[in-house]
Amino acid sequence: MRKGQTIKVDGKLYAIVDYQHVKLGKGGAVYQTKLKSLADGSIQNVRLRSEETIEEAYLDKRKYEYLYSSGGEHVLMDTTTYEQISLNDEAFGDGPKYLSLTLSFR
Repeated sequence: MRKGQTIKVDGKLYAIVDYQHVKLGKGGAVYQTKLKSLADGSIQNVRLRSEETIEEAYLDKRKYEYLYSSGGEHVLMDTTTYEQISLNDEAFGDGPKYLSLTLSFR
């Protein structure tokens, strides 16, 4: 386990925010973890037994540039391959809140 690692627990993706190895008195050792849900951003405290096997999730991280929105669709472009993708409002989530508009006149 390491901070920033992405894992799958009960079929959901989480990023490890923090963890601590704890040895309990009578029982075995456990990991007290703080996990951030990649689906909704919520943070949960989860206790995992040290003998449990956790599935590591490998994510393909890419940089995208926002191009435009049309109706409920938002178009983004991969800055390396120039491939464009379209996301609906649900998949784009809170993204529109963080966009800034730059105007240029000639």
